[in-house]
Amino acid sequence: MKTEFWNWSDARVFLVVFREGSTLAASRKLGVAQPTVARRIDELEHQTGLILFERDTRGFKPTAQAHSLVQFAEILEKASESFAAKARELAKPKPIRITSPGYFSDQTMD
Repeated sequence: MKTEFWNWSDARVFLVVFREGSTLAASRKLGVAQPTVARRIDELEHQTGLILFERDTRGFKPTAQAHSLVQFAEILEKASESFAAKARELAKPKPIRITSPGYFSDQTMD
């Protein structure tokens, strides 16, 4: 059994399923196919060795283990959002300032 967790994407899927209550609702929110969401949850459960959701006809009900992990997945989510925001900030074009003696900038062109 693999016990190390390496995939933020699976934690993201976990959070959306946790919040939405089903893989179908999560798939709509994430913009991916429902079977993909279900596979990602299965893979996360396999990686962690935990059962995170009880499955029934009404959806996915988080287990106590899922409730214990959700706060850490939310920390990952916030860190990812901060990373993206900082990357956007760094990618913004910076203004170029040109200084010159006054006689170049004070003249008007006719």
